[in-house]
Amino acid sequence: MNASLSSFLGWLLRASWQASVLTVLVLAAQWAFRKKLSARWRHALWFLVLARLVIPCPPSSPVSLFNFARMEKAAASPAAAALAPAPVAKTVVAEPRTSGPVVWIEPAVAISPMQSLPRPAANAPVPNANWFRRENMPKLAALLWMSGLLFFAVRIFRQNAIFLRRFGTPQDVTDSPALALFANCKAQMGVTADIRLCETNLVKSPALHGFVRPRLLLPLGMMCQISAEELRHIFLHELAHVKRRDMAVLWLATLGKTLHWFNPVLWFGFRQMAADRELACDEVVLSNEGERESGRYGETILKLLELCARPAAAPALMGILEDGNQMRRRISRIANFKPRPRRPALAVLLALAVGLVTMTDAQTEKPGAAPARADRGVAATNAGVEQAIRGYQSTIAAYEKDRQQAASAIFHLGECYRQLGKTAEANAQYQRILDEFPNQGEFTGLSQQYLLGLAKAPPGYVLSIGDILYPGGVAVDSEGNVYVSDTHNDRIRKFTSQGVPITQWGGSGSDAGSFNYPQGLAIGPGNNLYVADVQNQRIQKFAADGTFITQWGELGSGPGQFNRPYNVAVYSTKSASVVYVVDNKNNRIQKFTDQGVFISEFGTLGTGAGQLQEPQGVAVDAAGNVYVGDGGNGRVQKFSAQGACLALWQCDNHDVAVDRWDNVYVVSGDSIKMFSSNRDLLTQWGSHGNRPGQFDFAARVTVDPSGSRVLATDANNNRVQIFAYPPSAPRK
Repeated sequence: MNASLSSFLGWLLRASWQASVLTVLVLAAQWAFRKKLSARWRHALWFLVLARLVIPCPPSSPVSLFNFARMEKAAASPAAAALAPAPVAKTVVAEPRTSGPVVWIEPAVAISPMQSLPRPAANAPVPNANWFRRENMPKLAALLWMSGLLFFAVRIFRQNAIFLRRFGTPQDVTDSPALALFANCKAQMGVTADIRLCETNLVKSPALHGFVRPRLLLPLGMMCQISAEELRHIFLHELAHVKRRDMAVLWLATLGKTLHWFNPVLWFGFRQMAADRELACDEVVLSNEGERESGRYGETILKLLELCARPAAAPALMGILEDGNQMRRRISRIANFKPRPRRPALAVLLALAVGLVTMTDAQTEKPGAAPARADRGVAATNAGVEQAIRGYQSTIAAYEKDRQQAASAIFHLGECYRQLGKTAEANAQYQRILDEFPNQGEFTGLSQQYLLGLAKAPPGYVLSIGDILYPGGVAVDSEGNVYVSDTHNDRIRKFTSQGVPITQWGGSGSDAGSFNYPQGLAIGPGNNLYVADVQNQRIQKFAADGTFITQWGELGSGPGQFNRPYNVAVYSTKSASVVYVVDNKNNRIQKFTDQGVFISEFGTLGTGAGQLQEPQGVAVDAAGNVYVGDGGNGRVQKFSAQGACLALWQCDNHDVAVDRWDNVYVVSGDSIKMFSSNRDLLTQWGSHGNRPGQFDFAARVTVDPSGSRVLATDANNNRVQIFAYPPSAPRK
């Protein structure tokens, strides 16, 4: 599912249930203060519900009612993870001991040798998509919501279109006494808007129609059946709607009901709001007319009940007889009307109190609770790391003859020591790799400088790299340096493995070395950097220091042309390198030499196997197979180097990456999912937010050459987050 739609639906559901709580509070407040609140203030309380539905980011507050119902899942403890019987240990994100890092913690288990998972044969049938898998539930929910939204929107449009078509040219009232009475009522109510007085057989009771150009509609022949005084009461009531701008509020409520069509609590609340609106207009009329007029005004309402029916169902109509079920209550309040003093202190305080606890959101952390919680998090984290150390020590012994597995276990043992702040022990493990494995790059992909630099990093992961405006791409070279697309600044930034800035280049423009919305990045031989320069419709190639090398591409749909090249991946062998480019709007993947010479392409618009719909991610595994994030179809597809579809599986995505063990990483909404090469979901992490380990639109993901770190751009939080590789995840 599109990340923006996912974020919107998350906000919609949160706003819906919180507005439901507010609806219940408003009803409770109205009942508790039913003898002290005027009808106008009862109706005004409903504006809190409307406001709660449209506020995108309510401020957090310690007095918010929603502190008692936080919608955040607490992280499981390492001890609980250790007791879990699942064959693949569940990854736990623990609270950091400082404001920065989050660390992967694993239960104490000896890591046994991993068998290579079987690959699908080249001619294996593509499995049918199962739409009812758990991972597809958000997409199905989105489709259901949009279906309901479309149904109610079409229904409202149809009702109004039918009414307007039948309405045609209205018949203006020409009776001079009636027009004079109407003008007198407008002056009494202080209404200056131009309102036409019309008669029609399309309404069965008096109603106000139109928002921009309002018209007061009277049933044809009704003026012959009522007295001038009764007609005056009708005019005053409908003009009260105009004075209070109730028609605008009616359309806002209609919009709220349409967006939240699935919420019966809000529908009930909006119905009560409409009833309170009529009571408020009655109160406005009687306040102008005086207490003595309440009896005759009530008789007018009763006579209309005998003569007329409720107006036709259409959001653009607002009648004097809106809800027959509320009529007894309405007549009772009219009969017992008493002028109230203009001292609404109680109503104002009530509105402020209800608004204070419901128009704000829950705090992410209660004041004063952070130190204690952090201490508990540190204790749990330390216990988990100690367990992981014992697991890695067992692994090292088990792999005494397997140098590659031993080097990897030693490296992660050093990471565990560093997490505990035991710098000397950590350095000893990194040095052990350097001493015992002269060709350590063969096993870890890390340079000597990088290994020695690890001990200087702050304890734990995540390491966040900030000071970036909407990062759209990330890549890591063989030295561990991190390259980031600073998309909204139209530049590339280069950092050390610990986030220290090294250099930057670019700027807005179309010249060589300039950018217009840079996105995906890829590293090639010699640490050359390939950049998807989206709006310039080209790929640019640079040396590691930012020196421009070459470029290719232009707007079009032919070979070597692009329409929004979103991403890029490089596959290298000893003899040559090829570059794969996501050609987003052309719904295809193009393949080039590292100098930009077109080789081939695959993919066409569609939903079948091998077809694509606005793809955005691309990655290549060790065998040269190509993984494509088929975002528009909500799935990942695996292709051979020749473009034959080998496999696919449903998973909402925005980007994909593959590590050195052919595990596949998929950015899905505000989380990262990790699959085996056999498409089994191994683990996932992340949620919506701005804390370490959370995302606000995770746009891109990559894995460093060693396979030890997973990097993801956190676009709307303007940062890149770096996660340690889960120690129990498969390595081949």
